Order: sequence, then C-alpha cells, then structure tokens
Amino acid sequence: MGKKHIRQALQSEPDNVTYQKFWKNIQKADKLKEQAGELFKQGDEDSVSQCLDLYDQCLAFDPLNQPFNITVYFNKACALNKVNRNDEALKVLD
Repeated sequence: MGKKHIRQALQSEPDNVTYQKFWKNIQKADKLKEQAGELFKQGDEDSVSQCLDLYDQCLAFDPLNQPFNITVYFNKACALNKVNRNDEALKVLD
C-alpha cells in the first residue's frame, strides 16, 4: 500500500494496529532508501555493497508498493552498474 492510502486509512481509523504497522514499515523503508542513497554517493565498493543490502531490505517491506519499488529497483540497478555488475543491473530492471 502506498503512503496516500495508509494516511487516509489512518485518518478514518487512527487506532487500527494494521494501518499503524504499515505506516511504520513505509517510514522504515523510506529511511533505508535514504541511507542507501548516501552510501551510493560515497562510491567505493564496500559502500555500494552496503547500499545494495539496504535496497533489498526496502523491497522486502512492501512488495506490492509498485511506485516505491520501481524507484528502489532503478536505484539498485544504478548501484550495480557503478561497481561494473552490469548483467545483474539489467536483470534488476527486467
């Protein structure tokens, strides 16, 4: 579920534990994506490797959140490309 839908659900049912859990997961995934982006900017192979792990964690939070996941997959492919793992990058985009 996307942020917009979760916010709407929480507005109508603020005490719903399931909606609260989804919201926390979305926030965690956003934070991980930001951390991965910072590691990507460092550019060295170790940082990019850590970055890839964080992107995988992002994708695990909500596999059905296509708008978010598309961005993460693209970022992951860019990170793979940065360390010359081009075949893997293409597979991520496929």
